This record gives sequence, structure tokens and C-alpha cells, in this order.
Amino acid sequence: VSTQSTGELKKLRRQLLSNSLIMVLCGVHCKKNKEITIPLTGVRINTSCADFSCKVELLQTYRNTTASPIEAEYVFPIDDSAAVCGFQIEVEGGRIIEGEIEEKQEARDKYDDSIASGGGGYLLEQKKGDLLCCLVGNLPPGKSVFVKVIFITELQVDNNNSARFLLPLTMIPRYTPSKESTGTTLEENFTNPPFASSSQMNIGFHFEGEFQFTKSIGSVESPGHSFSTKIDGAKHKANVSLTQNSTALERDIVILFTLSEPTVPTSKVVQNAEGQKMIVLNIAPSFSSSELLKPEDLEFILLIDRSGSMSGNRIEMAKEALLLFVRSLPLNCHFQIVGFGSNFENLFPKAAVYNTENLEKATNHIKGISANLGGTELLSPLQSIYRTSQVSKQRNLFILTDGAVSNTTEVIKIIKDNAKSTRVFSLGIGSGCSTELVRGAAAAAQGTSEFVVEGEKMNSKVIRQVKRSMQPVWTSIEVKWGSVSSQVKQVPQSIPSLFQGERLVVYGMIDGKIKDKKVKITLKADKYEHSVELSTEDTPVEEVSFALAAKHRIKELSEGNNSSKKDELLKLSKRYKIMSSVASFVAVEKRSEPTEGSMTTVKVPIIVPAHTAEPVHRESAKSGGFGGGGLFFKKSSMAKKKMVSSRKECKDSKKKIDLSAPDKLCRRERKCEKEEEKFSARAESEEDEEEALSPPISPSSSALPPPRSPSSSLPFPSPSRSSSSSSSPSPSVGLSLTGLINLQRADGSWNFDQLFNLLKVAESSSQKGLNDFVSYITSSTTDDVKFADVFATLTALNVLNQKFNSEEDEWELIGDKAKLWVKQKLDANQINKSMDDMLSFVKTLSIC
Repeated sequence: VSTQSTGELKKLRRQLLSNSLIMVLCGVHCKKNKEITIPLTGVRINTSCADFSCKVELLQTYRNTTASPIEAEYVFPIDDSAAVCGFQIEVEGGRIIEGEIEEKQEARDKYDDSIASGGGGYLLEQKKGDLLCCLVGNLPPGKSVFVKVIFITELQVDNNNSARFLLPLTMIPRYTPSKESTGTTLEENFTNPPFASSSQMNIGFHFEGEFQFTKSIGSVESPGHSFSTKIDGAKHKANVSLTQNSTALERDIVILFTLSEPTVPTSKVVQNAEGQKMIVLNIAPSFSSSELLKPEDLEFILLIDRSGSMSGNRIEMAKEALLLFVRSLPLNCHFQIVGFGSNFENLFPKAAVYNTENLEKATNHIKGISANLGGTELLSPLQSIYRTSQVSKQRNLFILTDGAVSNTTEVIKIIKDNAKSTRVFSLGIGSGCSTELVRGAAAAAQGTSEFVVEGEKMNSKVIRQVKRSMQPVWTSIEVKWGSVSSQVKQVPQSIPSLFQGERLVVYGMIDGKIKDKKVKITLKADKYEHSVELSTEDTPVEEVSFALAAKHRIKELSEGNNSSKKDELLKLSKRYKIMSSVASFVAVEKRSEPTEGSMTTVKVPIIVPAHTAEPVHRESAKSGGFGGGGLFFKKSSMAKKKMVSSRKECKDSKKKIDLSAPDKLCRRERKCEKEEEKFSARAESEEDEEEALSPPISPSSSALPPPRSPSSSLPFPSPSRSSSSSSSPSPSVGLSLTGLINLQRADGSWNFDQLFNLLKVAESSSQKGLNDFVSYITSSTTDDVKFADVFATLTALNVLNQKFNSEEDEWELIGDKAKLWVKQKLDANQINKSMDDMLSFVKTLSIC
């Protein structure tokens, strides 16, 4: 290698990457049945957060246990909003090599040149907005190296008094549509990395974090990991670490913080080490909102991911959330449900009027859906939706998906092109979800995004999105920078849409010195105006704020792959040392003794999320499918279906299946189910053969990055967790929130007989209660039939308040609809009773 020219080396590298799958599958399966040892042996993450800004250090240990030099390639996920600002290499002997930010091709050239001269090369580049690729080149036999990736991210504000820390660790194979279905060619330099399950590959992993807040901490919890938490005496700082010495990289880290009181956004002036100053405008405006749109002016389209990667717990979580969603819609609006995978299915020919009949159709449809539509082809249903004329003034599109999409740029573009007619609200489901897709889709069309992993409550997040969709959205927002207007570069240049009470952060990056000791900043939106006066003296040094501001601007410039903005993008990346689509980090290691010998490229697999079906690789691959079609998921034990469609196919168990068309595979699965019992024995035989295709992958060591004391890799037990909020023990035996709300009719009422049957109240008791209620509101008992459903609806509201009070954020819209129906019913009969008085009276009856 050391004697070859740079051009020859690059040619050789291209040949190595295109020659054979032997270097791509790295131990899962290769043509010579030779297992390749995984060079990534450990991952350690250290995090420090101050209020809502976090610095994360990701440390990776690589070791070469082979007899020749290797190039380790590891593609891994990152939050798309994170600012990657540092890259350090520690070689044996303790020598530190600082990575430099360079134009992308120049960085690759430096990397190749270093390897060609017999030295070490280290490259960190962005493959997608939420995927990074680390290359460790020319690692000598028997040697180790420690790689540190540093990035800045922000906590998500879930409510005014809660915060959510998200750290992506895994990903789902992203479906690649065929060229014929999109009419375009996908980015050629990106394909899915190889995948493995945690049972096939065990990399040592540890996490530690220090989180400080201005407000005191009420609680700290994680839906997916077991953490040890120490909160200081003042309750302003929490130290969090994994309870196990090592666990699997099979689920994203999510940590939820509840604070003692709502956080108050604080604006400030900060500076960086070079003395440049920046204004951080951080506010949560409270607008005097105009009247909400009438229900008949609203249209709701629910686009639900039914691809194979949604199987198991994810689709069940989504179904329960959808049932709650449709019960929360206002009477006489219009709605539609679209399921998508390799193809898509509409519930109605066009958006239908929301009434009791259509609500029941939707309810039955939702109960019957499953993750049986193949791959995640999101573009086609979006094209169909946008081609269909909207039937109301305001159309809201809700996308529920696990984000297993590779053509993200095309999806976001079509959403942005139709933003004037359709707002988009997105919900990312499960670990491994693409943050670039989910956030980008909502940001492109005046909406908002949410994320949920297994163990979190999806229902409350869905309803929060529904509430936002019923609000007006403020789009004409501008900031007046006062005396520094001529010096300010505003980030973002185009301020995103804003909903009532939501947090807004706008950066003003200052060129030159600020003359005035104070500066007055004013934000305007419609009739709203908010001003803040800030001191420009004694400003603190906050590199974190500059990194986040630069990242926001980089994302703006990167939209649409506009080549005319490349120079500005590169200049920004280099000035603030932030990685982007045009700039990468590179580090070179000069060695006194050049490393010689042919270099083998080894791609490190990424572990798929827990409870995802095990990935199985096939040698043949056609266009379309996961990673070009060479990968599919074998059903997990949680939701296994036997892949047998006929006795003839069973006899030919070695026959190759066309896995490039997941829709065909799903049709075959549905046919297989009918034959399951008859051919179960042969099905087990086929599964055994599939298992043989995926021998376990063994890392060379389970060592973690510094401190380097060896630690054994312990199997990570899956925590016990509910599939949804209502799967936990019900407040009343035999009664669930889902069961109660599923009886509510489209107009908001409950039927007398159905409700009291559900509550298991004796007929005599319910009838007596009705008589007492009618007497209370009319001084007569002659109209008991007329007011039976009013009494039942008030009883249901009391049950919600008493037994499901902690879940009010999930049923609030349902309760509002019920109260509106009761008021309209009583007004029609000229009865003047307050809602609170009636609820209190019904409560005193103690029927349930």
C-alpha cells in the first residue's frame, strides 16, 4: 500500500468496495464463509448539560486483531439538529491528534494520502442529515485506537416543566424505493450499512451524564434503560449513569426530566473565545389568538406507516393512538385515514364528514390494521394526497412513522412544495427513527414534530398535535434588532411557524463591536409585540450557543441541495468548526515506521432496535428494498409468521425469494397464514436455514474507551414496559380508558345503556340515578328518556375525572366535546344549569 500513488490507491479502494460483499457484511455472511472480526470493541458516552444545551462526547474503541492492516468503517445515527464540533484521535502511547475541518473531497484526499504514505488516516463525514460515517484507515495488526466525536445538542421541551434528552444509538434499515416508483435516482454514495441484532454482536457500551437546571428537579426516568440517578441536595443537578457495566446498542437513550415549576425562557448576549458577540433571543410568546376555525372548515388526514418495520409493539401503539385520535376530532369536520407501505390504502374515496357512522367505520378499520404493507414508500401516498382536492379550508396531515425512509430529500421537497395548502404534523415512532425525516417534514409545512419510544406515552403526544392543528399558526414573524440591525446576521433567516405558548429561539450573530451598552430587541407577529432590553457588557463565553446557531444556519443553507450556497456553507463550517454536507473532519497520523501490507475494508454492522426482527442478508439484490434489496427481516419471536405458502414451495426450501418487492412478500405472508398449521414443521425447517445464514459476530474485545479498564459485556435485559399508556394496571378493575372513550359517539355523547353496561351498574341503580338527575334539572321525572344520554355523558365525564385524572392530557378534547354536546342539549330544552353544578350533583349519586 505504501508504495502506491494516491490515484492508484483510490482506484484500489473503489475496486475493493465494488468487488465483493465479503467486506460489506463483515462476518454476517460472505462468499467464502469466512467470519471477519469486528474492530469496534467499545462505546462510551459522556454528557454534560446546562439547562437545555448539552455537550456530548462519544468515544469509540477500535482494535485490529487480524494479521494485516484494516480500514474500519462505521455508519451510526445522530440527531439531525446536533452540531458536530470536534474529532480527536488517541493512538497507543497516549498521543492526541486533533481533527481538522476541511472541504469534503479535500478531507478524503488527505485521508487517502496519509494511508498511501503508510500512516494512519481518520475521517468523519456526514452521509445523511442524521447519519455519520467514521473511517479508521490503515490500522496496523494488533493495534488499538480511540476516537472521540464531540457534538452539541439540545433538550426537547415536552411541556413547560419537563424536558426530554434523546441520544440516537440505533437505526432501522431504510427502505429504498425502486427507480421506477420515484422517477429519480437516489444518492449513489449512500446505502444502508450492514445490520445485526444484539444477539449476533455485543459491543461494550456505557453512558454517564450530568444534567443541571435552573429550576429544581422533580423526577428523572427513562422508558428504555435502567439508570442510577443521584440528585444533589438543592435538586438542581442530576448525575445519571447506566446501572450495568455494559449494555447493548439496541435502543436510543431517552431520559425524561420533570422540573418543579415551569421554565422561563431567558434571552441573553454571549460571546465566543474570539470575542465575537451574539444575541440569543429565547421567548415563549403568548398571542391573543383569534377565533378557532369552525369544524366544517377543518380536514384531518392520518397517514399511518404500515410497513414491516412497524410490526409488533409499534403498530399496536399506533393503533391505540389512532383510536384516541379519531374520537377527539370535532363533529362535522372531514377526515381520512391512509395506510402506507410498498403501496397505500385509503379508508374513504375522499375525506369524509365526521359523523357517528363514519366514526364507526374508522374505528373498525383501525382495529383491523397491521404492519403488512411491505416497505416504507412514503412518497407515493403523499403524491396522491396532494393530487386530491382538499374539501375544507384548512387541511392538516398527520404522519405517524418509524422513519425507515432513504429518499428523505424528495419526501421533504414535496411537502414543502405543498405547504401553502397542507400543514404537516409528524410523530416519529420507536428507537432508530429518522430525526431528519420527522423534523424536516413538519418544519417544511408549518407544523410540529414529536418523538416517542417504547415505554413512553404516545397518546398524549398525538393529542398534543391535534390541539395544535386546531389553532391558527403565526407565520409573519419578524425580529427588529434595534441599534445593531446593520451588524446582525439572523439565524434562522426565515423564522419558523409558531403556535401558542411554544418556545422560540432566534440568534443574532454580530459582526464587529457593539457600541451601545444595552440593546433593545423587538419581536413582532401579527398584532403581537414583545420587547426585551439586554446588556452587552460582561458577556459570558458560551461556545455551545455559537455551535447551535451555526448548525441552524447550516441546516438552512443545506435545504434543497442548492449548489450556489456551497461556498457560504463551507465558509460557515470552517469558521465555527461545524461538520456539514460539504465539510468533514480529518486527522492524519504520521508514523516513524510506515505500515505495509494490503488493507482490508471492514464495515461494522449497526445493531437494529430491540424487539425488531433479526436482519437476514441475501447474496442477490435487486433495486428496491432495504439497502438495495439485499436485506430483509426475519420475524421475531414476538410476532412470528411461518413463511410457507404451498406444499410445493415447502419442498423447495432452498429456493431463493425475491426480496426486492416487499409488497409481494407480504401477499405471500398473508397466504402463508392459511397454511400455517398444515406445514408448521416445514416452516420451522426453513427458519433454521435462515438462522444459518447469520452466524454470530464476535467483537475482538469488549473493552470500552478510556478509562480502559477491561469490562465484560453483559447481556442487556429488555426492561418490562407497557405497549401503551392504558396497558398499565387500570384505575378500576375491568375498566380502561380506551374502553370508555371507544363508546363515545361522534357528537360527544355516551349512550345510557352502553355506558352503564360497561361500568357494570345494576339497571335499578342507573334508572334511579337518572330519575334523580332529571328531577334535579327539571323538577320532574317525566322526561327521563329524553335526558338519559345527558345523564350518561355527565357520568362518563365524572369517571374520566375521578379514575383517569392523571391522563387528562389524553382525553381533554374528548371531554370538551362531551361538555359542548351537553350544553347544546340543555340549551335546546331551555335548561339553565352550570356544568360544574351538574357534575357535582351526578357525583353525589355515587352510582359508580
